[in-house]
Amino acid sequence: LSTIINELLENASKFSKAREGRINVELKHYGNLLKIDVLNIASKNLREGFESFVNKLISENIEELYFNTLETKEDGDTKSGLGLLMMLKDYPVRFGYSFKEIDADTHEITVRAVINVEEI
Repeated sequence: LSTIINELLENASKFSKAREGRINVELKHYGNLLKIDVLNIASKNLREGFESFVNKLISENIEELYFNTLETKEDGDTKSGLGLLMMLKDYPVRFGYSFKEIDADTHEITVRAVINVEEI
């Protein structure tokens, strides 16, 4: 659980529009399921890049995408998506994504992780 939560928080802070921007985290426990919602505010460019990456996650094979990203990742690249790919590949977690435009260059991004805590 700590790996998943840490990765979600790191991504939200790394891709926030403002360095001092607020990140909202909500945890809910439903029997064996834990739902984690992480919300941050991003610029239009950050949103578009992340939304494009999410579309790849939905449409491509995770194993292939993971290894292709690992092979082509350059040193110092902090926006490769490797953390999310690793979680999808190695952990029993399902993700959901929500994008909402606040104004032309301010966008709300929510990443939801649903984890069956019995499978971890």
